[in-house]
Amino acid sequence: MLVWNAWAEKQRMREPAVVADVRPCEPTALAHLFMLNSRREETVRKTALLLMLAIPSVCHAWGADGHKIIARIAARNLDPQARAAVKAILEGQTLVDVCSWADQVRKQPKYIFTDGCHGVKIPVGAERFELDRDCPEGRCAPAAIEKYAAIVRDPKATRAERQDALKFVIHFVSDIHCPVHASYSNAAGKVAGEVFFFGEKASIHKVWDASLIARTEKPWKRYAAELNRAITPEQRREWAKVMNPCDWATESHRAYVEFAAVPPDKNTLGEEYYQRAIPVVNERLSMGGIRLAVFLNKLLGEASATQPAATQPAATLQPVAH
Repeated sequence: MLVWNAWAEKQRMREPAVVADVRPCEPTALAHLFMLNSRREETVRKTALLLMLAIPSVCHAWGADGHKIIARIAARNLDPQARAAVKAILEGQTLVDVCSWADQVRKQPKYIFTDGCHGVKIPVGAERFELDRDCPEGRCAPAAIEKYAAIVRDPKATRAERQDALKFVIHFVSDIHCPVHASYSNAAGKVAGEVFFFGEKASIHKVWDASLIARTEKPWKRYAAELNRAITPEQRREWAKVMNPCDWATESHRAYVEFAAVPPDKNTLGEEYYQRAIPVVNERLSMGGIRLAVFLNKLLGEASATQPAATQPAATLQPVAH
């Protein structure tokens, strides 16, 4: 986002009324640029459009493409009952449609309590994630997954509550499979916060959320299809044996320690780092997709069994198209 930030800063000096409130990852704010009329402003508008198309949008979590890839893989592996339930609860929206919703609302007053639920923090030297030690207040992804899964199952929950809860489950299962969402809680000065990834200054978080995926130059639909085809029956079975979100957090933390975290004096990352990291990214995306599907197949089967007959998804509903 460095190119965008530099451009926006220049425009801010020239046209504060036009772009002062424009922030990366907010297309609605950028839309104001497309209402300008003067010839000079036409140039600004075209420049903004080119930058929007050229630079990946990065806000939180895996980034938009990472979440879409996991959601698409999951959608391809849902059973018919889960597909019908997704369509009913989300009122026609798909897993891909809602997979980043939790990032979009995390700062809104109604949902601000979810802001700390997108990952976990684990002390340096700890072997694994421990719920009591690392999530005493319940504000972490594993606790949130269980909390919102319970709401999806709850026959007394309203339609809106179940819809929000399902969106949170979809997002947090994805988040906890990202290594940088299981980082250290006390590693200040020991791990590089900022790095140079192929010459571009970025946080290590951004590198793993989005830059590694963007480096492949694959459209997300193609990326998801390739990963899904490459998953073997043996991998599906093995990954489905590990369905405790606390274990997913431990896996991601170990990947973070081994592959993502770099000391401050080794913060120049290039092809060697990319070649080491991208297989880990691919595996975590694939695991996230398969486990999200397995989790939803079980969750939505249970939820259908607990719902009153009048509110259960109809058996004749067609699978969701993705």
